[in-house]
Amino acid sequence: MKQNQQDIFTNLYQEHSSYLYAVCLRYTRNKEDAEDIMQEGFLKIYHALDNFKRESNIKTWMQRIMINTAINHYRKKKKTDFYNINIDDAEIFKLENNDAINQLSTDELLNVINKLPDGYRMVFNLYSIEGYKHKEIAEILDIKEGTSKSQLAKARITIQKLIEKELGIKQQNIQYSNIENG
Repeated sequence: MKQNQQDIFTNLYQEHSSYLYAVCLRYTRNKEDAEDIMQEGFLKIYHALDNFKRESNIKTWMQRIMINTAINHYRKKKKTDFYNINIDDAEIFKLENNDAINQLSTDELLNVINKLPDGYRMVFNLYSIEGYKHKEIAEILDIKEGTSKSQLAKARITIQKLIEKELGIKQQNIQYSNIENG
């Protein structure tokens, strides 16, 4: 890499590293794994910088690399367990417009998300934070679409329970939704 490209990379790191570290933290339980993912992700960014198409936003491009690196990290460790539930009977807590969620700080929400089982956390992050559809999540994680939906349902229920138990924030107006809509 030429000096000019190294300068560009250094500037990108300085400008976006804290944001991308937060992305890595969402996909792992501890700082050490997040740091490993971030380091590996930035190596990928460094090597792929010449191939970056300027048509897209570089922050979004780097975020995608970090997310893919985090997913690959868990595939290698084979720690991700996906728990199935009967999605025909599932009713879930809609947390997107939830007063309890709105009362949480970023650190509190991250702490709650990090307590989710790996499968729940991966699907919750990809669906609720990154905006992927269940079909896309199923392809990314090599699971069935129904498994993605059930993981999201269980993640939402678990988050609700954790918020009430650990933070003492009660949900007063719980919105229910059939899993097919979630």
